Amino acid sequence: MLNFGSSLQYLDNYNIIFDQVDFNKNSKILITATSFTTQKKYMSKQINHLNLNQNINNFKKLIIDFKKKNFQLVFKSSINIKLASIKNLKKKTFF
Repeated sequence: MLNFGSSLQYLDNYNIIFDQVDFNKNSKILITATSFTTQKKYMSKQINHLNLNQNINNFKKLIIDFKKKNFQLVFKSSINIKLASIKNLKKKTFF
């Protein structure tokens, strides 16, 4: 299992990790507490750490990238966007 936890948004290109890990047919990926958008990917500052930026990735593109690696979405949930430590949230962003 590859557990991104709440770290996927700090990677400039998550596909690099996908290319470096040797997944088998039973592999799982867990992503939690990560903001996504239904619009174009964008970057925003993190509120509670001034030197951190977060990449708000397009959710549909993530699903497409997963399918290319033979992964499927098993479960998706969303929590209150106010819990995300992101400045300048754009419309169509969810957490």
